[in-house]
Amino acid sequence: MKHLMKKAVKAAVFAALTTLALTAFASAEGEMSIGAGCTTGTSLRMRSEPNTSSAIVTTLNKSVAVALLDDSVPGWYKINYNGSTGYVSSDYLIIDQDNIFTTYGRVPEGTVNVRAAATTESESLATIDAGTVVTVNGLVNGWYDVTCQYGTEGYVRSDLLVLTSNATSGKGSSIVETALSHLGTRYVYGGASAGGFDCSGFTMYIYKQFGYNLPHSATSQWLSGMGTKIYSISELQ
Repeated sequence: MKHLMKKAVKAAVFAALTTLALTAFASAEGEMSIGAGCTTGTSLRMRSEPNTSSAIVTTLNKSVAVALLDDSVPGWYKINYNGSTGYVSSDYLIIDQDNIFTTYGRVPEGTVNVRAAATTESESLATIDAGTVVTVNGLVNGWYDVTCQYGTEGYVRSDLLVLTSNATSGKGSSIVETALSHLGTRYVYGGASAGGFDCSGFTMYIYKQFGYNLPHSATSQWLSGMGTKIYSISELQ
């Protein structure tokens, strides 16, 4: 009996650890797109929840393509744009009906495979690194149909690419665009998320989207060895 109980406990612990591991893996990968939409309103507010009283995650310009993640809440769409996820009113978003559209996508972190077909079992035609921007031609079963900088055409899983209106592949301009998308986010002492930032929390969050891990303090960031130290205001760009 004791032997059976020990086996049962071990099995339960293993199952729990497996569940935790799978949950962590799933949450790290993000959500797959079910479609795409185009904003129709200027300074469109993306909310943290599907209601007008929830926090503003960021604001969107008119005529930008966004990834549609969920359309199950009446009057609201859950979307992702340039790494920010939230809800916008369905009154200000036109949903693409045929999943054929043209915009740009950026790899937010890590290295991503460009596949020959919309499946993980297909051949890898190329790999693209964090910060790389590709042309997105449409959506096929949760995968973006993409064209890379040197003409390679293939598919990238939609949860591994964020849509953006910036066609520049340089990280600098992409970082600036991501930072500007969070204008208006409230100040929170010690904050380091899209729900609220302090100064070093903001830079830590933005650079993390591009694979750079900074400490949470302005002095520590300056001393971290990342980038080039600036000693004079005249040297700033």
